Amino acid sequence: MDFWDQMVDCICRPPRDTYSPEQLLGSPAGSKFPIGPVLVQRSDFELTNKRGAKLQCSHYAPVATQHGPLKGRDGKLPVVVYCHCNSGSRRDAEEAVGHLLPMGIGVVAFDFMGSGLSDGQWVTLGYTEAEDLGGKFDPHNHTTALVTASAVPGFFSVLAAVVVEWLRERDDISAVGLWGRSMGAVTALLYASKDAAISGMVLDSPFSRLTDLMSEIVKDTGLPIPKALVRVVSSLMRRSVKRKAGFDICDVAPLDAVGGSVVPAVFGHATGDSFINVSHSEKLVAAYGGEYKNLVRFGGDHNHFRPKFFYDSVTMFFHQQAGGNFAAKNFLPAGGAPTAGRALPAFFKMDERLPGHTDYLMQYEELLGAARGRLDPSALMRYESRDLARANGGVNQPWHVSSGRGAGVRLWESPRAHVFGLIDRV
Repeated sequence: MDFWDQMVDCICRPPRDTYSPEQLLGSPAGSKFPIGPVLVQRSDFELTNKRGAKLQCSHYAPVATQHGPLKGRDGKLPVVVYCHCNSGSRRDAEEAVGHLLPMGIGVVAFDFMGSGLSDGQWVTLGYTEAEDLGGKFDPHNHTTALVTASAVPGFFSVLAAVVVEWLRERDDISAVGLWGRSMGAVTALLYASKDAAISGMVLDSPFSRLTDLMSEIVKDTGLPIPKALVRVVSSLMRRSVKRKAGFDICDVAPLDAVGGSVVPAVFGHATGDSFINVSHSEKLVAAYGGEYKNLVRFGGDHNHFRPKFFYDSVTMFFHQQAGGNFAAKNFLPAGGAPTAGRALPAFFKMDERLPGHTDYLMQYEELLGAARGRLDPSALMRYESRDLARANGGVNQPWHVSSGRGAGVRLWESPRAHVFGLIDRV
């Protein structure tokens, strides 16, 4: 593979997160495990998108508390769909699972086409990923989703459906929100610009236009490259990516789409982000058409752990978008009367120690480690499948392609330290 091919692959074929389903939080599928005060059950399923690719998905559902089964007044609960970064997978959703499940909000995580265990060869940085959330189907096939049973407990397959559409066909889901990080945030922005029924979005570190980001990356190298040459190279890159992966990098531009968006949105961005500058989120917020929009700034870089106050903002936001004080309005104690007009149950009370924080997931990890005879607090912070690195958002690692002369150009992000010896951690 020559240097130009490496550059093209940095855009459309970043390192792929490989894992086994047994490494997912809450394994084996179908079993129940606690996160804070809530008992959670994971079910794995398979959806087929309109391109015929099979998407591997997981639904983390809150099923009970110490007071009994968890259910809304109408028998429904809200859910948030987590959209991972360009070299991530549904494993990254532990960030959302650890914070939302203790609030009675379910999480659906899935591998985009071309990522993780899903079908597909190419990553398109939001272009086709938005179709995995929802898209137009053949009119002869979109009316019915065919559910296929599986011999694997907690697993089933659905044909001719994509994630948001599949959720809306269920009779136990009250509202659907989105939480995306990096490429996942771009995907959420592109999708929600055409779906005003999304209840709310959290958008962590999106870029405004892919072409602008690429130009900034070239500029950040400090190399004295003439602007005319940059334009020529960008044009050649555009052709190469389109020929190889079938999408136009100029079309991956959420800034051009958000003017018509009305979905309530919370943007989050690290002020020290050296990969996607905070100015990208600032531009998106300024152009965003919705009345409710907020930008939460915090310290750190693109891949640093997010601070507690950011997660507090996220949990309060989804709590509000799921129906206001939904614990008081929509929840029933086991076999009891509606909770409206009564004090909130302690496990749903919104106070300065918000339910759903990472502390709960740490407790689960400690119990899991003790049960396996390998309790090691330091191991919880290592990059593994079940750890606080993913639960607290530390999943993406920048990477660059070496020029062979000691210098490197950082082009994208990856949870892997190296690929074929060509990619080094920055």
